[in-house]
Amino acid sequence: MFIFDDILIKFRMKVESFKPNEHYDNVCKEIYDLVVIKHDDRDFIPVIDDCSYDIVFYKERNCIFLYGENNEVVDIQSGVFTIHNLNSPPYKLVSDSEISFVTLKFHPWMNSYLFGSLKRKRIVDLAKDNEELRALHKNIFNTKKSSQRLELLNTFLNSLEVSFSNRMLFVKSVCETVFEENGKVSVNDLCNEFGKSRQYLNRVFKQEVLYSLKHFIITVRILSLIKFKLNENSITLTELCYDYGYFDQSHFIRDFKRVCGVTPKYFFENLSEFMLRHK
Repeated sequence: MFIFDDILIKFRMKVESFKPNEHYDNVCKEIYDLVVIKHDDRDFIPVIDDCSYDIVFYKERNCIFLYGENNEVVDIQSGVFTIHNLNSPPYKLVSDSEISFVTLKFHPWMNSYLFGSLKRKRIVDLAKDNEELRALHKNIFNTKKSSQRLELLNTFLNSLEVSFSNRMLFVKSVCETVFEENGKVSVNDLCNEFGKSRQYLNRVFKQEVLYSLKHFIITVRILSLIKFKLNENSITLTELCYDYGYFDQSHFIRDFKRVCGVTPKYFFENLSEFMLRHK
């Protein structure tokens, strides 16, 4: 669900990103291994919600998650967690020491299938009543080689035995169309593309992805825009704004802040190591 970012913060960061075994590539989007070591007096890491749920294996269990304009506080003391039903940016992680995450990031059409039964909001402890996840957490952090960790996680993905319903496959097609268009598509465009009413499309999408279709489109557009600029550094924010279908700066800035929690100018002047992996 969340992309860890280090905007304006001087951390030393190690990120290794992997694709799952091709057998699971319709289920899992990415596997990444992230270690962040703070080495100055800054004490927070901004976070971006990308509409894809995660299972996060967390070694230290000692950081704090802040959300909303009033910096509501949640302690992260679970070794295996996800973040559920939280749409209150900006988001920040606070820690005074090294933090280590190994994360399974799922495709958005898997959100309800894997996480729709969760009752609690915010930080949800997934290992509390799950011996398999507790054992996997222990094995992951007892293993030093990335290849061995990847093998453990692929084995776990196999244990999920995912069965796609027709509705999941339909929403998967909608998500893939939004991705192919880099978010430069409207709900009406998708209604015409798939021959469905706006009411039906919005309802089914929200049930499966746990986000509104409009919010998902905006998120895909902004993250695509960011990745494009990472590889085309000479393009101006004004050009980027128009290239991605925004006809006034205020609308662009509002959507950008809705996804990233900061203005475009702030973001691109202080690019993160984590986002630079998309170059």
